[in-house]
Amino acid sequence: YFFSLIILCHIPYLLFVYPHKLSHLGSWGDLLKELAFSGASFTIARSFLYNTSNQEQKGLTDKLVSNMSPVGRIFYCTTIILFGCNHFAYDISFMVPKWFVFQTFWSYFAGAALIAGGTAILFKIFLKPVALLLATMLFLWFILLHVPGAVRNPYVGRGNLIVSAFDALLFCGTALILSQSSKKPGRKSSEQISTSSVPGKSLANV
Repeated sequence: YFFSLIILCHIPYLLFVYPHKLSHLGSWGDLLKELAFSGASFTIARSFLYNTSNQEQKGLTDKLVSNMSPVGRIFYCTTIILFGCNHFAYDISFMVPKWFVFQTFWSYFAGAALIAGGTAILFKIFLKPVALLLATMLFLWFILLHVPGAVRNPYVGRGNLIVSAFDALLFCGTALILSQSSKKPGRKSSEQISTSSVPGKSLANV
């Protein structure tokens, strides 16, 4: 659904309505969000495959979701990396709370962290710790930046600050799921294998 919105709505809008702004990274913001939503959907869908105990019993839909999971990771990381570049292309230090000292530094630091985190997850470099750190940073942004801004100005931009808060929460949740994506769907844990290998042991636990 989200990917179809990109193809049918966002790309034609940018090409035919705003062609003079294609060079501005900020003009691609909504499209990049939809790309991240699409990637997050594939990633979340794959997480449900962990409950499948037998790979041979997977249906066509499960196989399609499993094959599209890497594409979802690429979509998500593309948005994260370009949002990080946005921190250097534009001055967004005003979003950092005033009680934070060195606001410009934290803006650049966050941009560098997004670029580094997105790149590492894209190429599966220290995937679990990097994804967990990214999720932690995004959740801190949600608590320290987005929630206060949404509460203080809920009607600005027709509720845009509220939407941005939920965007940050979705990005955080997707990073958490990606931190577990190194697990293979349908793979039993050692405890489950040992339990099933002992006759009568599973019945005794009922």
